[in-house]
Amino acid sequence: MTWAASKLIEWGSQGGVDPWDPSLVNPASLDLRVGRDARFYLEETGLVDAILERHRHPAGPALLVATLERVRIPVTAAGVVRLKSSMARLGWRLAGAEWIDPGYEGSITLCLSHGQPEALSLRPGQRFAQLILLDLSGEPGPGYSGRYQGSTGARGCEFS
Repeated sequence: MTWAASKLIEWGSQGGVDPWDPSLVNPASLDLRVGRDARFYLEETGLVDAILERHRHPAGPALLVATLERVRIPVTAAGVVRLKSSMARLGWRLAGAEWIDPGYEGSITLCLSHGQPEALSLRPGQRFAQLILLDLSGEPGPGYSGRYQGSTGARGCEFS
């Protein structure tokens, strides 16, 4: 069952989201904002860490962006992240890894790209994605305990 606004407000106000801003709540989702940390790949130099002020991103290379919000997903729920339709209409695309496991805590790193002829802008605090929370149908397991638990900032891939 998808969480409605009232349940999202209760969760957020009890520490589920930091920083908490109830104006981010939609009827069945929570808006996520662009954080300041990003990473992108350039052929010449490889992976580049960036602090976003107002970033103009060229077509092609993927851009890893951390959410401003840190979340604490209960072990009784899971999350799905979707790009806001207004961002998609500008030409942004969200690549995979849209699932948030039960028990995950931290900022969410999302992989964005676009194919527009002109560079597209992103700025910290801009609403760019939506988090949808879903109740699990059965008894939860112990919850997420992987390498990205407690993440802050844009995290690249970490293989073991």
